Amino acid sequence: MHATYRTPHVAIVLTCVWAALLTLTGTYEQLFTWVTFASVVFGVLGGLAIFRLRTTHAHVARPYRTWGYPAVLPSFVVGLFVLVVNTLVE
Repeated sequence: MHATYRTPHVAIVLTCVWAALLTLTGTYEQLFTWVTFASVVFGVLGGLAIFRLRTTHAHVARPYRTWGYPAVLPSFVVGLFVLVVNTLVE
């Protein structure tokens, strides 16, 4: 079996083990907070990735246009970043 086929299985198993540990050791509120926090962090990273890809691959055709671009993307990233900081402070 190639390493590329093994990697997703390892990631799934590790995610399941981590989820089981969190379930056994945390309250519902803690779990909800961490899941929401992770989702928001990945949203920030996704928005930053769009900035990076728009600068490194500027020549690629853009078949889909977003209304309000480029103002929408920074406001999205900043808004989610504020939520990340708020979660860390709380």
